[in-house]
Amino acid sequence: MTKQELAREFARSLETRNRDNGASFVCLKEGAPEWMQDVLRDAHGDMFPDDWRYRAIQNVAYSLSDWDDWEDCAHDIADNHVEVYTSALTAWLSSNIRRVAYCDAAIDRGLCAPTEGVDHILAAGQYQEFVEIAEALVAAFEKLESSSE
Repeated sequence: MTKQELAREFARSLETRNRDNGASFVCLKEGAPEWMQDVLRDAHGDMFPDDWRYRAIQNVAYSLSDWDDWEDCAHDIADNHVEVYTSALTAWLSSNIRRVAYCDAAIDRGLCAPTEGVDHILAAGQYQEFVEIAEALVAAFEKLESSSE
């Protein structure tokens, strides 16, 4: 199976469900292969399971399934997924206190200046997280592809 096929199968194995309070969340379908759970863990890095991250993982996996050249694609994918609305960016930030570190890293890497508006700093932080997710998924799917050859 190609890495694009692996990405597509993985993305399709993530489904949206609703909690009792009506909030939606993304999770792995019942009976999904064990390798998918491993990919999810890799894509979460050192972050505990997180609703925003699950949605982002699904979106990035779908993007990878249609991407031809995976070399250095993480930045292009991140560019395509960063929120443009400040309300969505503040919701992202408030969903996990650890996301402040992504904003700090974006400033440290020169993606934005500390004097820029909050919305620019948040977008740069979210970009950092999308890059991290994309790089983790690329590595996982390339490893799976090479082990199946």
